[in-house]
Amino acid sequence: MQKVKLSDINYFDIGEMNISDDFMTSATADDWKKLKTSEAYNFFVSKLQQKENCIFLTWAGTSKSSWWLLMKDLWAHFTNPFLYSSEFNAKLTELKYTEDNIEELLSRYETSIIYKKNNGELTTEDEEFKEKIITELKEQCKIEFSFDKSEHLSLLDALNYLRWKEKARLKIFTLNYDTLFEQAANAGNYVVIDWFSFNIERRFNGTNFDLDIVDRKNNRMEEKTLFRKVFHLYKLHGSLDWKKDWKNGYIKCPEDAEGAWEIIYPGNSKYEQSYNMPYFEMLTRFQSELRKENVLLNIVWYKFGDHHINRMIQEALSNNSSLTINILWWDLWEKIEDELALRNEFLSELKPYIENTRISLFKMRFWWFVRLISVNAPIMTEEEKLAKAISDYQKQ
Repeated sequence: MQKVKLSDINYFDIGEMNISDDFMTSATADDWKKLKTSEAYNFFVSKLQQKENCIFLTWAGTSKSSWWLLMKDLWAHFTNPFLYSSEFNAKLTELKYTEDNIEELLSRYETSIIYKKNNGELTTEDEEFKEKIITELKEQCKIEFSFDKSEHLSLLDALNYLRWKEKARLKIFTLNYDTLFEQAANAGNYVVIDWFSFNIERRFNGTNFDLDIVDRKNNRMEEKTLFRKVFHLYKLHGSLDWKKDWKNGYIKCPEDAEGAWEIIYPGNSKYEQSYNMPYFEMLTRFQSELRKENVLLNIVWYKFGDHHINRMIQEALSNNSSLTINILWWDLWEKIEDELALRNEFLSELKPYIENTRISLFKMRFWWFVRLISVNAPIMTEEEKLAKAISDYQKQ
């Protein structure tokens, strides 16, 4: 466990600011002023506006506030004695599995199925058990967007407001497979550029990442300006609404469509899987973005558990001197008087970059971060408030 002196690094503890969960609705003018003048806010916004390129890498904690289940929650669900306990525990014994990660278990179970199939030992029960777990896992990971817990939309609005429109498009790389960013974009009238076409049947084509949306005035191209509410979304581990079509490749479809849901299970084969299409296309884009000049990478609640992604970050830090990083997390480090103890192995490897302040550390939860940068976001007009109230009423 490496240690760094607080006086030598950029470190901001947002927890000390006592930001309540209902801050957006209960905060006073003095509360907003306190945030707006805070060192953390001024530092983050200055970096955001200085850098030409802005990237976000997000993980499970960004969906936690919308009641998305973390790995430990999913494991508790499947080991519930009133659900699957008997059959589930029998499979754990068969596989000699002692960890508590449902997706890693599925990865190991898939390897077991391949072995049994190659040796003529595969049974119908083996395949049915896997399908049963995947179906239930998908059901547990569905999240409906809610204005009451709209951190994703608040994030998009804040970044859209704070980023100068002359800058490059915001790019969000996420390891989550829920569709909260897509749902938030729909609610906020944003255009999401992903790798799918804009046709009725949305099919994968990596060149779609090179497209953009232009607002043409009076139909004259020389007066064109970029439509502001646009961002790029890269789902590095797949999505609930992806479907593999052997004839047409990957297509985007409703979450409840039969056969939808393509993800990378974080087991032993995860590294190899990520270098298959379509995941390879997005990883290549991630690496390319890290190599660009004047880039800011914001790592939000990613615990550095993916070796291949970690190495891309480390390689970029070594070779791109204009890359700076903000790491937003809650417990990857521990404050000990005037020092921080870096509790994550990979984070310890990055110690030199933390000490030369190319990496800045923010101790905060995701929704605290959203509230922090929402300080200067435009206040809803009366018409927008009315539209929201009508929408909320219709959903009841």
